[in-house]
Amino acid sequence: MAENFLPSRHGFVFDNAWPSQPAVLLPTPFGDIGVGNAADGLCGA
Repeated sequence: MAENFLPSRHGFVFDNAWPSQPAVLLPTPFGDIGVGNAADGLCGA
């Protein structure tokens, strides 16, 4: 059941952490523009 779900017990066993770098690169005529930071994970937390 969903109410018994514990991320520490039932979640995937990997860190949601990435190198400090832009989450998205937007190409422009003047060069790429980095948006966001992927260092704290990519799930919106």
